Amino acid sequence: MGKLISIIVPVYNAKDYVEACIKSLLNQTYRPIEIILVDDGSFDGSEDICKYYSSQYNNIHCKRVINGGVSRARNIGLEMAKGTYIGFVDADDYVSERMYEELYSMMVSVEDCDLAVCELFSRNDEEVTILTASEAIHEIFNVNSFGGFSCNKLFKKDIIDSCDVRFSENIYVCEDTLFCFQYCQEIENIIYSKERLYFYRKHNESAFNKGFNNKQVTVIVAFNEIIRKAKKFEESTTKMIQSNFVLIVLKMCVKALQSNNKEDLKYYKKLRESIVKYFKVFLINNNISYKYKLFGVFIMYFPLIVRLLRYRKVIE
Repeated sequence: MGKLISIIVPVYNAKDYVEACIKSLLNQTYRPIEIILVDDGSFDGSEDICKYYSSQYNNIHCKRVINGGVSRARNIGLEMAKGTYIGFVDADDYVSERMYEELYSMMVSVEDCDLAVCELFSRNDEEVTILTASEAIHEIFNVNSFGGFSCNKLFKKDIIDSCDVRFSENIYVCEDTLFCFQYCQEIENIIYSKERLYFYRKHNESAFNKGFNNKQVTVIVAFNEIIRKAKKFEESTTKMIQSNFVLIVLKMCVKALQSNNKEDLKYYKKLRESIVKYFKVFLINNNISYKYKLFGVFIMYFPLIVRLLRYRKVIE
């Protein structure tokens, strides 16, 4: 029998999805798991679903808290967790029944391995690669790689605790990217499988797909911190981080420009200003598609056209 894995699931108004999420965790082929449901002040009936499953299964724990955001919910889950390893799953997603068995097996198969990663997008192969921490940081910001999501990874709790790695509760976009970046600064090696084991459910109510909200501007805070600390890495990694920042902000610029609230135009200006100095790096990055580069030019230099036309589907 392997070591205990604590899987933390922040839940907020996910009534239509959370049961499928829980069932996918209960069906794991890896048995030593505990499921921590942190209900972040839901008011759509999600709380009742969480309570029901926690009453039926000894390895499911449910805690209801006043709404404070996904970062706070994950941090509360970390305080509750008793596992040697930590996983995060979003309540509106689901996972392969083999996900945690595969991640655990990968983790223990390599000496000094501190992070196991799988895919949440389909790739052409299922190659397994061992990366150093600096290589992992490069791939976190590579738009064609595994990304800075917390949900497709298995972490070690002792590293999280001893290095005081937590989710920043005042950041509402890319808070998980910042968490993964901070974690990878403290480790030696990671193991990465291109097999898709996590299934992201894209829908209009998911946080990133909703319309513009001024909290999204906190992405600037997250990346300012990342870019400041990334100066010690190779130039290629720094430029990858800068390009990733530009791409994410461009998507938010579209939302701000096409918002029905004219006040959001001032946030477009703030977002645009935050990426001006990195825009050339973005344009010459070979990992960024020509489609994104073209629409980036429109968003940066022809905002009125973007405001009048509906380009949102293209840039997302």
